Amino acid sequence: MNGIIKGGAVYEIEQGECNPNCAFYHEAKECEYWRKYCDSHDCFFRFSQPLTDKINGK
Repeated sequence: MNGIIKGGAVYEIEQGECNPNCAFYHEAKECEYWRKYCDSHDCFFRFSQPLTDKINGK
């Protein structure tokens, strides 16, 4: 998996522990939920404005 689409927004996977750069950092349960889908649990999700715009036709 390279990322997720949630609520019309694209989040790309980055390697490393969940940290303040993670889009779900302040939502601990959300962060844990999505991390279980990573190839390794050593990942976090970063919001991607360019990909979000692309899928929303902007």
